[in-house]
Amino acid sequence: MTSKRLFVGAEAVLEELDRLSDVEDSDESYDSVFEAAFAAREDPDFDAVISSDDEEPVLSGRKRCRPLPVTHDPTPTPLGETSVSTTRVRCRQSRGKSQAGRHDDGETNGWHDVTEEDVDPDLPNFTPKRPPGPQILMSSTYSTIQLFQLFFTTSVIDTIVRNTNKYASKMSAAGKKFQWVPLTAQEFSSYLALVIYMGLVNAKTIVDYWAKKTLYNFSFPRSVMSRPRFQAISWNLHLCDVEKDEQNSRKKGTPDYDKLFKVKPLYTDIVQSCQTYFQPNKHLSVDERMVASKARIGLKQYMKDKPTRWGYKLFVLADSISGYTWNFFVYEGKNSMATGKGLSYDSVMTLMNFPLLGIGYHIFMDNFYTSPTLFLDLFEKKTLACGTIRANRVGFPKTKTNDLSKKAQRGTIRWLRQGKLLFVKWRDTREVAMCSTIHKAYVGETVNRRVKNAEAAAPARPVGGPYEYAASVGSQGCQSQQHNQ
Repeated sequence: MTSKRLFVGAEAVLEELDRLSDVEDSDESYDSVFEAAFAAREDPDFDAVISSDDEEPVLSGRKRCRPLPVTHDPTPTPLGETSVSTTRVRCRQSRGKSQAGRHDDGETNGWHDVTEEDVDPDLPNFTPKRPPGPQILMSSTYSTIQLFQLFFTTSVIDTIVRNTNKYASKMSAAGKKFQWVPLTAQEFSSYLALVIYMGLVNAKTIVDYWAKKTLYNFSFPRSVMSRPRFQAISWNLHLCDVEKDEQNSRKKGTPDYDKLFKVKPLYTDIVQSCQTYFQPNKHLSVDERMVASKARIGLKQYMKDKPTRWGYKLFVLADSISGYTWNFFVYEGKNSMATGKGLSYDSVMTLMNFPLLGIGYHIFMDNFYTSPTLFLDLFEKKTLACGTIRANRVGFPKTKTNDLSKKAQRGTIRWLRQGKLLFVKWRDTREVAMCSTIHKAYVGETVNRRVKNAEAAAPARPVGGPYEYAASVGSQGCQSQQHNQ
């Protein structure tokens, strides 16, 4: 049984209450008992005694707890226990509040401005597994179709042709009213050419690409294949094995069901090719990307802030210099990555193929992904990160000491360092918060920025058209402070 915490003199109180339980209750008796109990606490050498089961610090005798008024209760013993324990709770609550405030300020020491020097972070060397850039023979000359076949390989085409023919034969045997002519690899390449062409040349419907009206009258589709043949291939296109697809369909509703099984042969090959034929540069970026689709399928997502609002959502890791997509995966739903650390954490860790990348990479992201937990775990793998951060993230400093005021001028900076993590606040049109394991808080560099609202940027200047002003920033644009030109 857990031992109870008692103040000095409480044993005497309980003994006296036991004695009083045999006599008539009276207010005077109880008052005298508690006056005697609390009189012991007026001793300047009094300290609260806490049992070894409690990890809270001992309450010093220098700070007193005011005695509670005693209320009459016909049951003496519970009254004594309740009164003493209630007093302890109030003392403990007030003490906890004061200690919480001291803990926040003591741990972070408040925010700093640009006049205070930050330390230079100790960064790991950038050592990629391969030299950054394309992983092909740069001395050779490649045709367009050869570069395309690096990602859409002949083996993938053969797999799709085989599975499409098998599926079409099955549908014909089931009584479908069309005559299927076996598909060949060359004909499928022509089909792909038409699909790419339709992505570049917009028409209202598929039929319009073969229409002979003056408004359309496209000659290229008719020169490749007929419209009925194109539609027949589209109706029977099958990427995966038919029998295995049926086995997977029977698992629907169970954890073993693979939502992406139908596209796996093409999906996995393209991801592998993206990582094989290019080594990213030092700076990487992670974000979402929408692939438009009108299909009625549970994988389709809606994102109101994207140009393409409806479609498949992809999490993408790209090279910041060239924009090359190095890794991606399709978002399958909330339960697909439930590791307990959040979707933003899991998506970044899934995209970062550390054995293929190497160490010393710098990854940039927006506030959906940024968290102190993610950045520290990336740092342990010798990968650095920087991004905007939401102030309500777990681990973001809560101290208000020397914080940015609401009336701070545009370009004002506040920074705070917690070990490897640097937190920065700066005032733009609103307050922006960032977190980084890469940068020093302030290095005095400047950038030029064009703003539309001249009055908001520099009230002293005449209101007019846009003008440029210089902003002092940290390395890689991590912070900003305004200086008008």
